[in-house]
Amino acid sequence: MLDEIKEVRVIEETDSDGDIIHNTNLILKSGEQITLDISGSKSEKYNIAQSINQFIGIQNSDLQLS
Repeated sequence: MLDEIKEVRVIEETDSDGDIIHNTNLILKSGEQITLDISGSKSEKYNIAQSINQFIGIQNSDLQLS
């Protein structure tokens, strides 16, 4: 259900080769994180995360990379 979602956030991580990657994660109120399969640039992922947060009513989500 949508009410279980806390926010969507773009997370900066390092892959097995040591390269920096940006994953878009759905963060639930329980603390569980679900990685969404979204391709594109960092800015495209940021825009998608922002759109999802706005859709579910999160106005002031901190979408800075973490």
